[in-house]
Amino acid sequence: MDPNWYELLSDFKLIDGLDAWETVRKFSEELSAAEYSVVRSGVCFMVVQQSDDFERTLIYLNNHRTFVTEVDLEEDVEPLRVAGTDKISRAMGKPSKCDVRLFVRFGADGYKLGIRVPSRWWNEVKALCPKPMDEDADYPTGRVDLILAIISWREFDLYWEPAVWSSTFFDKTAKEIRETKRRAAQQAWLEDHRTRFRLSRRAWNRLARVH
Repeated sequence: MDPNWYELLSDFKLIDGLDAWETVRKFSEELSAAEYSVVRSGVCFMVVQQSDDFERTLIYLNNHRTFVTEVDLEEDVEPLRVAGTDKISRAMGKPSKCDVRLFVRFGADGYKLGIRVPSRWWNEVKALCPKPMDEDADYPTGRVDLILAIISWREFDLYWEPAVWSSTFFDKTAKEIRETKRRAAQQAWLEDHRTRFRLSRRAWNRLARVH
């Protein structure tokens, strides 16, 4: 999954123009190849194995080169920082700036995609931003999760189809992927079990690309 970073960050008032975006982009590009940057590399994971009853799953996180049993990713969108505390808190020595995090989590309806930001900051700017699908406040930490989309588990059904190897398998698969995308593009809103984005295809394409 590769977020359309400029559109996402500017829509939610996390950057105020191309110069600010260039600072974020340049920071990520200048990190060494050994250092993971969600801005540069996006989010990538692979379901290696899953039991028939879905109770046991083995997932490989490509970006961190490690195995986990569920999708629960939260990545720091460095070097972005936003105001997270009031004057009294700052006077008490609490950090005045908080990080912004991109998350992908397994949920009841599918994979939840969104950003985690300071609640105080969000309350100040939310009237100027697109309305998220949902807001999940984490009161002990003073953060809020803004759920921007839910990707249905069925979105990846094509890749789960048992396949007998042949020299034409990849050509056939690519053709099916193109046909799936063509049918989806004909709909103003994706619906039914295929996805629960609850966002128009145009709006979703503005925020991220899922491979």
